[in-house]
Amino acid sequence: MTFKYEIQLLTLLIVVLLSAISFVNTGQNMKDIDYIKEYRLSRDYQRLQRIIDNTSAEGIVVYDATSKKVLGSKN
Repeated sequence: MTFKYEIQLLTLLIVVLLSAISFVNTGQNMKDIDYIKEYRLSRDYQRLQRIIDNTSAEGIVVYDATSKKVLGSKN
């Protein structure tokens, strides 16, 4: 092989390696984002539950129309 082709092959190898590293890093970032979303939802749910528990009203039900789940209630 000539020197020119060796440089091109080496450059291609570096590009492929950097692409693979970037792809793996993007996957990790998506996992981190999902974890942050879950943490925020959990924290918001705990805050909502404290508000429901501290109110003097009875028969409260908080319903999330998007997920179609009861978020909290007080009977």
